[in-house]
Amino acid sequence: LWDLKAKIAQEPLWRTLGAADRFVPGYASGLDYALTDDELVAFHERWARRGFTGAKVKGGLDVDRDVRRLAAVRDVFRVNSDRPALMYDVNESWGRHQAVRLARQVEERVELTWIEEPVRRWDVAGHRAVATGIRAAVATGENLTGLEHFRPLLAADAVGVVQTGAVWGITHFLRVSTLALGHGVPVSPVGYNANPVAHAAAAVPNHLVTEVQDLSFPVGLRVDQEIADGGIVLGDAPGLGIEVDEERIVARAASGGWSLPSGPHVRPADAGLRLAPQAR
Repeated sequence: LWDLKAKIAQEPLWRTLGAADRFVPGYASGLDYALTDDELVAFHERWARRGFTGAKVKGGLDVDRDVRRLAAVRDVFRVNSDRPALMYDVNESWGRHQAVRLARQVEERVELTWIEEPVRRWDVAGHRAVATGIRAAVATGENLTGLEHFRPLLAADAVGVVQTGAVWGITHFLRVSTLALGHGVPVSPVGYNANPVAHAAAAVPNHLVTEVQDLSFPVGLRVDQEIADGGIVLGDAPGLGIEVDEERIVARAASGGWSLPSGPHVRPADAGLRLAPQAR
């Protein structure tokens, strides 16, 4: 509906929403757990060439490995900034006391901009404990939905960066941003590819930075956006600037590539078992 509204007005959605600038600051990100250290560096060198000044690194299972990888990524982005932003995402893998202890160990060796989802998404007291126990900001919210989920975190001063995920779209993002603004907290949408929420991010006053996870767009989409200068540059096409090429999608599906029993779209056989004690 937002897309249609802007198309009726014959203007891009970011302009319909009142944004003064088409540029949305971003940070580099990806599902990088399985990359070797060298592969991780090579992955982020592509982002550095696009002008990015910060990145997120996944971790939580081995803080020594995480510190090494955070430092390597920091060094990549020093080509664009003396103090690159480092986001550390542990995806709810810690309990509250463990989170404070381990986060402090990481902070002793690298400077973090934020730590993301240090404890389970619903643990307000846990987020508050981490927020008061470390120097970096605590970021969370990508797995939350209604405003009633965000309100307790904000009321307890338990979150420093409010994240919104791929739920409820642009309307939800605008509502969450308004709620966060009322508490003096910035917002940061998590990754989309061919990002529709970027139009809204350009318009809200408390947007901090948007996660960008790919330098190309999905097969079958024509997208009036550019990944450049350290963020998303929105275009002038009416609406979201996203067109679906159904013929190309059908041709790709007919090729049989998605029926192969391998690739990122297939759940590994050992998913959920990787933390189980190993037999000696």
